[in-house]
Amino acid sequence: MEKITKLANRLSLDGSAKTPVVKPDPDALFSPVVTSHLEEIYASLTASSDVDFVKDIQHETPPTDTEAGPLSSLEAFKEYMAGPNASALQPAQKPDLTVPITDFFISSSHNTYLTGNQLSSDSDASAYTNALLNGCRCVEIDVWDGDLDSDSDGDVSSSSESSSDDEQTKERKKEKQKKKAETVGRRNTVSKKLNGLLGRKSPPADEPAEEEKSLGAKARELIRMESKEPTEEEKSLGARARELIHMESKEPTEEEKSLGARARELIHMESKEPTEEEKSLGAKARELIHMESKEPTEEEKSLGAKARELIGREPKEPAVAPTEEEKSLGARARELIGREPNEPAVAPTEEEKSLGARARELIGREPKEPAVAPVEEEKSLGARARELIRPEPKVLHGHTLTKDTTFRDVCHAIRDSAFVKSDLPVIVSLEVHASLEQQETMVEIMEEAWRGMLLEVTPEIEATKAPPPLKKLRRKILIKVKYVAPADDTEGADQEDYTDELEGLQPQPSQGEASVTKTNTNASAPPVKPSKISQALSRLAVFTKGFHFSHFAQPEAKVPGHVFSLSEKAARAAYANDRDALFEHNRRHFMRVYPFGLRVDSSNLDPTFYWRRGAQIVALNWQKLDKGMMLNRGLFAGEEGWVRKPQGYLSTEESSAPVPKVQLDLSIEFIAAQNLPLPPGDTKEKGFHPYVSCYLHVETPSEEPDSPTDDDTTDSEKYSYKRETKSTTGCNPDFKGQKVTFPTMTGIVEDLTFVRFKVKDHELCRDSLAAWACIKLNRLREGYRLIHLYDCAGADSGGAILVRVTKKLDQVSA
Repeated sequence: MEKITKLANRLSLDGSAKTPVVKPDPDALFSPVVTSHLEEIYASLTASSDVDFVKDIQHETPPTDTEAGPLSSLEAFKEYMAGPNASALQPAQKPDLTVPITDFFISSSHNTYLTGNQLSSDSDASAYTNALLNGCRCVEIDVWDGDLDSDSDGDVSSSSESSSDDEQTKERKKEKQKKKAETVGRRNTVSKKLNGLLGRKSPPADEPAEEEKSLGAKARELIRMESKEPTEEEKSLGARARELIHMESKEPTEEEKSLGARARELIHMESKEPTEEEKSLGAKARELIHMESKEPTEEEKSLGAKARELIGREPKEPAVAPTEEEKSLGARARELIGREPNEPAVAPTEEEKSLGARARELIGREPKEPAVAPVEEEKSLGARARELIRPEPKVLHGHTLTKDTTFRDVCHAIRDSAFVKSDLPVIVSLEVHASLEQQETMVEIMEEAWRGMLLEVTPEIEATKAPPPLKKLRRKILIKVKYVAPADDTEGADQEDYTDELEGLQPQPSQGEASVTKTNTNASAPPVKPSKISQALSRLAVFTKGFHFSHFAQPEAKVPGHVFSLSEKAARAAYANDRDALFEHNRRHFMRVYPFGLRVDSSNLDPTFYWRRGAQIVALNWQKLDKGMMLNRGLFAGEEGWVRKPQGYLSTEESSAPVPKVQLDLSIEFIAAQNLPLPPGDTKEKGFHPYVSCYLHVETPSEEPDSPTDDDTTDSEKYSYKRETKSTTGCNPDFKGQKVTFPTMTGIVEDLTFVRFKVKDHELCRDSLAAWACIKLNRLREGYRLIHLYDCAGADSGGAILVRVTKKLDQVSA
């Protein structure tokens, strides 16, 4: 390969041997039926000299005198039709990045983490990669509390197991899970037995998850103590022993008794019965663990050895011979508290170790620092354990059967794919259900994963009133999350943390109702509820602060950088209550609209209604390709996920600025098609009978709040905005110039009108979709064109339809 590269470089540099440019044969790019029609078209165009093909039919700028025109020869005409200039879709114009970010429509995803329906599908970080690489610039993350074992062993709570794992790997995983279960079982048994010894109640047997808590919780179960008073940590061993066995010493002078006396206190017995005192350590150990030993040589090990076995530690020295275990009570006590029999009985430096050091010895950790470090010692055991092991948040659709993935994996997927296709900013919409503690973890993960991508929150940025221009946010991730007022700021402190689902189900009050409600609320203001969002997390939202929407007269409607998030039904209700206020709000501030919660099949709303109301962020379920997603592709085709709003929708304009509207006359002649894909599941071309349904999506009188415009079955049939061709046969059909004509449309916005094409298979029952395309009206080229088609998965199919488009636009006075 290196030799080939060097040779290619040498040839291109010296010019002595240049690779000839090989032009593809135009006939090889077209099917026979399309080629036949192109030859007929060429013959008809060249037969008349009165028509300028490029200017009069194609409505393009004619070539210069030095350039050969498309009609200079049949071969030139075919080359023109095979090139990008013949595409029905006009290339996207370079956007103006100097205008504010609120002046753009943004390609947005709802519940991005899901791979299928809203009830039982998997959550996977790869869904973010797919969306971002396909032009999405606003993704959503639903965050919930995670647990320690959410993904430690690659179980079902994490992303689905890779199909490439071999049998050996699966066996290792099973063995690991089995050992883990056995370890948990042993710990449960020890906990119950120690509880029995100390006269405490064990937790219910049907709560095994409690046994698997953090290290702090496990340690507390073993030693049965809550460190509520950190100063008690510094007490002498006698005082600490009394805490362990729940006994207070009324005679402090007893602390100075011999080790034997202290041991008698530890094991709750008086030395008045020497015959009991002389029992072997094996018998005592059997009492402690509530079991009869059939193998006395194993059971008679010291309690230290037994504890080390239970928690996975190997004894550092061989077990003491049974005859040695019958030593005096002092020797037995030393064994009970983990001291070697050869050590001096009085070792004050050891006895004054903190309870933390003692716990570390019990669970197999060696103290690395002196036990007297006051800052560390005053921490509770639970807090110290949480520092070592903390659960991380997870991502899923709450209160459903959907499987979760980790918040960390999602953040890494966004980091790796956010700026591959574009350097324009990405908005991350957070739906937070996690505790305040795990919100701190969220902030840490985001700041680590998105280092250099998050906006640096400075006093200057926080004081910014106007939204920034798009060019200043290149390669930046904007966080949208509920706003929480600072502790010294009472404004907005009473904002409740409503979730999207609750918000969508709540009726929206009218302006009058809202005013009355607010007045009554102020008269008897309830106590301020604690915020469910942490200050650290809320502060990450700079230009995208989330607020709960009630009405457009609320104070939050004028807060710089705010976002109102409404369900589709709530947005339609707001439109019904005050359509002018809705439109004026969306000129200058963000609004996000998301699908109604009952769309469990991941179907979508019609986004054009909300775009025409000025909503910048219309979140769609990218899991399902339907009318909504086709229209979304039509708006953002060839763009970078940010499309500037049309004239009349911009924040820089006066409120009275009119929206330019036109009158439209549109007709499309369907000539032929080639390389049409078969519907999913079909394998035989012989039974394929394709026809084309053509839809014109315009603003109509049907766009009332209660109008169902989400399904093709109600797609403006009443107003005759749908046309169809007759069916033909095969993947390279001849439509023989069938022409569809739409009625004259008046008062439409060209930038927000769409023409959608669906190639369907005519069948006995329901007709199946084979391919589709969607083109915005102001980018639909006139003349002889090729409509390039997508398949049912949204990928380029390689198929195309040869058409002739006739489009007439006339300005309409405001």
